[in-house]
Amino acid sequence: MINHTIAILCFLLLTACATNTIEDREVIGHEVGPQTKINMNELQSIIDRAYELKLETEQQNIIFFSPNNMAQADTALNNLKNSIKGNRENNEVAALALSVQEFYMKGLNNKVKVLDKLKLSFDGLAMLEKLNTQSILNSEYLDIKESLKKSFILVEENKVTIAIDQQNKTLININKLETKMLKIIYLGIAEKALQKAKDTDAKDFATDTYKAAEKYIEKLSLFIETSPEQRDSIKEKSNSAVRFAIHAENVAIAAKAITRLTPKTAEEYILFIEKLLSRIAIALNSNDVSHLKLNSQSISITQTAETVSKQAETQINIGIQIEAWSREKLKLLNTIEILKKQINANQDIEN
Repeated sequence: MINHTIAILCFLLLTACATNTIEDREVIGHEVGPQTKINMNELQSIIDRAYELKLETEQQNIIFFSPNNMAQADTALNNLKNSIKGNRENNEVAALALSVQEFYMKGLNNKVKVLDKLKLSFDGLAMLEKLNTQSILNSEYLDIKESLKKSFILVEENKVTIAIDQQNKTLININKLETKMLKIIYLGIAEKALQKAKDTDAKDFATDTYKAAEKYIEKLSLFIETSPEQRDSIKEKSNSAVRFAIHAENVAIAAKAITRLTPKTAEEYILFIEKLLSRIAIALNSNDVSHLKLNSQSISITQTAETVSKQAETQINIGIQIEAWSREKLKLLNTIEILKKQINANQDIEN
């Protein structure tokens, strides 16, 4: 019975593959009728397999990887349904079911092929999705996917070489979109910080600081264009650019306040700066240096800080040395204890 079924399936499959159109397969199925008999159990098995493959292609999103084969499969499936409703001959229905299977199998195989031949494109698409391109630049992201679909169709048509050439163009567009996304993410935040500095009149009240921030952001933009793969460096440079911009903003705020000083408020401003320096001096247990010029005060506090730092470093080194000595002492004591046990054991043997 099993051999009989296999023989029928092979015969029907050969007849189903004899032409390229669904209509021709219907004719072949009808013509086979007088030559081959197939029972209902065998027919149902063939139909069930067609629907199993349909479910598998849906789960694997084969319509994306093999759109033409899936379109032909849909047409073949409709023809199969109509033939079942029309009570057509078993072998004719079986031939149609096999044609459905054929298209689904072609679609599944095409996915395997494109994943292999167009791997670089899929890697690029995954990279764009990791950057959330599909949400931020959706239309451009969809253009990339549409371009990929064209390559898939070429693979369906066994035009693999042309598909790979098409892929190279797609990769160029992927790289451009990657750069655009990186600028939105990393350059955008720096540009917003610079705009905030500009809104505080940093161009007028912190001219040099603002220009430095502006120049750094220009370098960041160029670095993203030339080295998009160096994500860690891009992130680091972006953070630095933001700090440059914030510095310009803060300098502008302080500078504007100075331009409005009167003799009375000027004194208050100097005393405020001294207060800031005094906080540092107190934290370092430094002597009172408020009688010195502001520059001299900062120098004195810096010297104290350096002294404290060296003392701390010395203490750390001493602590490390003491810990090392403690380990050596413990090791020595353990060795002595082992030797004592060996000596006692030897004495017991001699006695």
